[in-house]
Amino acid sequence: MHLLVALLLGATHLPGEARSVSASAPPAQAVPEREAFHRALRAIEEEDSSPLGRLRVLYHRAVLDSDELTRAERSLARLEPGERSSPLLLAYEGALEVLRAAHGWWPLRHLRPGIGVLDRAVETAPSDPEVRYLRLVSEVHLPVAFRRDDVVRRDLAVLRDLLRDRHSLSPSMEKLIAAFVAAEVGRL
Repeated sequence: MHLLVALLLGATHLPGEARSVSASAPPAQAVPEREAFHRALRAIEEEDSSPLGRLRVLYHRAVLDSDELTRAERSLARLEPGERSSPLLLAYEGALEVLRAAHGWWPLRHLRPGIGVLDRAVETAPSDPEVRYLRLVSEVHLPVAFRRDDVVRRDLAVLRDLLRDRHSLSPSMEKLIAAFVAAEVGRL
């Protein structure tokens, strides 16, 4: 990752692998969190071969690999226009734009529009746990200068409540989101 991107955005990573806005997790936590993340991602890939399932997997792979970002964007573009207008797919569009900022040369060009799209998705579907998760995971490690700390805390609290209420997530997606929320709860 380029130094400018690292300074402006912080490292894009799996939970527990780099410092957050507030504090780092102990290194011993990183391995179990990473393993849980990869297990949940493999399960999503196995249980859902739909275009949305493919997009979910590609998005999460793109967090670490910019080559996967292009594949994820193509996957989103292949969806029918009616599908792309859903709040969930709008959230994936915004999250991919934020990833483009993290992987690109000029991050602010993509970061602000991505955050705006994520905010619209949450406004449209405030009780959708996956929409909240995408905004949370996209913003949790932004520097304090972006003033998203209150949004992050609110998304984390809402997500915890939504996960307790057992929303209509697949078991694998629920595990992936729960692993991320559990990793971040102690840091904020």
